[in-house]
Amino acid sequence: TIEMFLPNINGLSENFIYSNDDIFILNEIKENEIIENNIPKTNYSFAVGTGTMYKTVMFNEYKKVSSLFGKKLKNCEWVKPEHSFTVFNKLRMKKLYSKLENDIYNSCTKFRERKNFNQNIYSHYDYFLKKYSKSNRKYKYVDFNSFTINDIKQEILGTNQILCLNDNIILENFDIVKQEINKCFEKKFPNKSKYELGYIETQ
Repeated sequence: TIEMFLPNINGLSENFIYSNDDIFILNEIKENEIIENNIPKTNYSFAVGTGTMYKTVMFNEYKKVSSLFGKKLKNCEWVKPEHSFTVFNKLRMKKLYSKLENDIYNSCTKFRERKNFNQNIYSHYDYFLKKYSKSNRKYKYVDFNSFTINDIKQEILGTNQILCLNDNIILENFDIVKQEINKCFEKKFPNKSKYELGYIETQ
């Protein structure tokens, strides 16, 4: 719910990056791989139907935004943005927010429900406005249901620029898996970042 109100945060840059906690930047990404000429680089893919709650939420918001452009959905076919970090334009977000403010408020609930919207509604708006270009960033989606721990570690240590490590199942051996993954990240990044060093200095 809170993600719906991102454009109302004071101090945001006109273009800014939003990411969830399952997204990891593993190798250098240049600015022109993220945004160019004020146009974000975002990949979209086609989807059919809903099924999971997450897909239902995205379908709901895609349907709502498409109605603003007089588009009718065929056979529950829709388009979804890549599950990665997202480049948002604050002005365009505010424009959509003003058009759908009541719908956005009505979609909000204390806990996640199928009637919700999420931040992807703003990406769908960019899609219909054609305010995006294709991204060639090296991206990989992995989860603990379809990939082994060794597979995931190889992806972390490889050449991916962005890795989505999705926790889509409850792990019985969570502490062991967490330790293995953390060791792999420490191998990938043996030196602390400027952010970490700054944080340590303030403690």
